[in-house]
Amino acid sequence: MANPDWADQKEIARIYAARPKGYHVDHIVPLNGLTYEGYEVCGLHVPWNLQYLTAEENLRKNNRMTATAAAPSTVWSDAPSRVIAGLGTPTPLADPLAGRR
Repeated sequence: MANPDWADQKEIARIYAARPKGYHVDHIVPLNGLTYEGYEVCGLHVPWNLQYLTAEENLRKNNRMTATAAAPSTVWSDAPSRVIAGLGTPTPLADPLAGRR
């Protein structure tokens, strides 16, 4: 279920349409890949899991999460729209697991 029914397809299409020349749309958490440490992972095809990478960076990443990818417990409220629009650092939300670890 990499492409959930509830995903905002219009926003996903906008992200792809706005892709700069020479860049790929990459899944931050791969749809079927590995974490930086080598664990299997399955991401979702949703707007907040997409980023622009140069073709070279995306091919080098090769279905792996990078060491700098956000930890799963980090939630960003406006990451895709701010990063894609070039507006700078996303605003973090409160950690939903705070105090439960």
